[in-house]
Amino acid sequence: MPENKETKQNNETKNETTNEENTTEQNNTEGLLELTQNKLKETEDKMKRVAATYHNEKRKWENELEEHKKYGLGNFVKKLSHAMEVLDLAFKNTKQEDLSKNKDLNILYQGLSMSLKEVDKVFNDFNIKKIAPKIGDNFDFSLHSAIATEKRDGMEKGKVTEVVRDGLILNDRVLSHAMVKVSE
Repeated sequence: MPENKETKQNNETKNETTNEENTTEQNNTEGLLELTQNKLKETEDKMKRVAATYHNEKRKWENELEEHKKYGLGNFVKKLSHAMEVLDLAFKNTKQEDLSKNKDLNILYQGLSMSLKEVDKVFNDFNIKKIAPKIGDNFDFSLHSAIATEKRDGMEKGKVTEVVRDGLILNDRVLSHAMVKVSE
């Protein structure tokens, strides 16, 4: 049966419609694929940012924990050192002639001496060091605090003339500066 012209046109129109539908479907699929790929990239980017934030926070907390372990004793050491200063002053201001005259005072003095040595051992165990400048040392602003200046004959400017109080260092951090008088 010969195809008539109208049937042939109908078939061609159907083929064109089918091709257009296939092209539209293909375009929709490609668009959906592209959209899905973009969403995937966004999600991957968000995951990387979350992971980076997590690692940064973890590192921050670890550093803070280490800081607390290393310097957490600071306030306690400062307060203890003030009490030790008082004992040290008592020790240094005890006259030798009084010790030889009074047996009880001598025993107390020896006990105080042993106690001070024990505290020094504990300080060493916890890496606590005294800042104990000597007269004539150069003034070091990172370790010393000048409470006064005074003229001293024969002494250069910027030298320690008197130590009022020793300072303390815990690990590598200055807890309290040595209080000194400085030559001008």
